[in-house]
Amino acid sequence: ATTTKTTTTTTATTPLVVFVNPRSGGGSGGVVMREVARVLDGDQVFAIGVSGGTTPEVVLRRFFNIDNLRVLVCGGDGTVTWVLNSIDKVRTELKTEGLGWKADPPVAICPQGTGNDLAQSLGWGVGYDDGNVDDLLSAVAAATVVPLDRWRVVVNSSVSGG
Repeated sequence: ATTTKTTTTTTATTPLVVFVNPRSGGGSGGVVMREVARVLDGDQVFAIGVSGGTTPEVVLRRFFNIDNLRVLVCGGDGTVTWVLNSIDKVRTELKTEGLGWKADPPVAICPQGTGNDLAQSLGWGVGYDDGNVDDLLSAVAAATVVPLDRWRVVVNSSVSGG
């Protein structure tokens, strides 16, 4: 389920799960999804955020026992945040069952949103340019994994009467 349909001369494979928001980027996510699905096994490419699609949590639970798993998110900042939050949620659920990844799977971004701030700050560019999807997938497989701190700020306002 993790091999590609193309013939490459690599000595090791990098298991990859791809989440695509087909509506991102004014619908250009659908183009990316077709291109990626043309190269990868259909069990690796998932539409999220659309009717009839799946959720990242459902998919990630299926792949919890795959060593060296990498995740590619094709979408905007909101889609990326959704997948990152899903990884957190699934990790927590699996831990309570005595299961889980050795380490959270690294996440690469194929920018498809309007701002793509996160992708730009991490060096993944401003968007997919209808280039060679093989180059994109090779870049994901060869990418150096770097840690990313995520945090949430909650602001509560209160009005004092005084």
